[in-house]
Amino acid sequence: MNKLEDIVILMNEINFDSIFSGAPLPERLSLSRRALNSFKKIGGKGLAIIVSDEEWGPVVKYYYLKRSRIITKLLENKSLPVELSIAGKYAEEILMKDGSKLVISSYEVPSDKYKRKKTNYIVIEVSPDTNAEKLKPIMEKLKREIANVKNLNKGFLRKILINLLDKHGENS
Repeated sequence: MNKLEDIVILMNEINFDSIFSGAPLPERLSLSRRALNSFKKIGGKGLAIIVSDEEWGPVVKYYYLKRSRIITKLLENKSLPVELSIAGKYAEEILMKDGSKLVISSYEVPSDKYKRKKTNYIVIEVSPDTNAEKLKPIMEKLKREIANVKNLNKGFLRKILINLLDKHGENS
């Protein structure tokens, strides 16, 4: 074979639909009224799950409460998930210039394409006076639940969140 034939073979193997389809769209989560009350009681204002997409890098995959400042910014500014994933390597709490306070936690999942792990992030916007220590047990339990799920989906994530928040609400 010559170089031109090699190029043609390679071009035929490329999935152009996935290249030109755009970044994955974030999916909005819904919670029960009881879980929402528990989330607000511990100071939660919004939640996002940032996943490391194999082709797009860090993107918001799931979010809750679009009205929160940071969730709105994450959905509007596609570079913000990247910036938060960098900051999340070094910080557990972030105070944004606009006064928003974030609690961020990372977890690893196996890569589908490569022999390495991908780092994903749970980001929760909280009230400025919120004690982040109250959120850490919930975030740790959430990480344990979703880190081992091969194909995380909105329904399963919703069920986990409701269960964790309902249990927390009963204990407080």
